[in-house]
Amino acid sequence: MPECLSDKAYCELPWRAMYVTVEGTVKPCCDFRVGVGSLRLHRIGDIWLNRFEAVRAILNTGRPGPGCQSCNTTKLGRTREEAR
Repeated sequence: MPECLSDKAYCELPWRAMYVTVEGTVKPCCDFRVGVGSLRLHRIGDIWLNRFEAVRAILNTGRPGPGCQSCNTTKLGRTREEAR
């Protein structure tokens, strides 16, 4: 496991932003491996409120999410307090 994916993780992106591909796939960031929704199938508000909640819940445990393995965000691997 890369050093940045330690037993603690914090990333603010799922609370502050979203990445949308040209195909309409929605992700918490451009590095996230899998889409959490599609604008072709869901309303953007539903994706933000419902689909992103699963990613947020995982990150709230202090562990990196399943789509975070390719993350290059410097805040990953630090607690919320350390990232501020």
